[in-house]
Amino acid sequence: MTWIKICGIQESDHIEWVEHSGADAVGFVFTKSKRQVSPEQVRKMLSDKPTSLAKVGVFVNEDPSKINEIAHFCNLDFVQLHGEENEEIIKMIQRPVIKAIRVKNENDITALSAYHQCYALLLDTYVMGERGGTGKSFDWKLAKKPILTEKSSSLVG
Repeated sequence: MTWIKICGIQESDHIEWVEHSGADAVGFVFTKSKRQVSPEQVRKMLSDKPTSLAKVGVFVNEDPSKINEIAHFCNLDFVQLHGEENEEIIKMIQRPVIKAIRVKNENDITALSAYHQCYALLLDTYVMGERGGTGKSFDWKLAKKPILTEKSSSLVG
């Protein structure tokens, strides 16, 4: 079954739209981006539009204590990491972690075996100078490599 998260939400009315779309989760970007939101904005949005959707915070190379603080303040269900976070950092996060892996070639798929502490893995297209939400796709045949079948909770995004 595919788990669907609609990310980059900046307005409380959009949360209701995400819920009605049939998605499973709503994502908020807490890193520098044209879709960046503050913890205060997210907390207000969620108080304006309470939701049964899973709430995901997206971070890039952020200090784990700050991630935990924001996740607690906003009552996030998951933390999605889009940077160079390693297992040591992932162990410090107090919410289930979705680790995004930028895929350019088969070597990136092989590297997935290093992430044992994650709730899920999200495969994202490698685009130089960009992270996530590029609208570009990688060779999805790479996602069929054996490493993914060993981790039943893996996600492909």
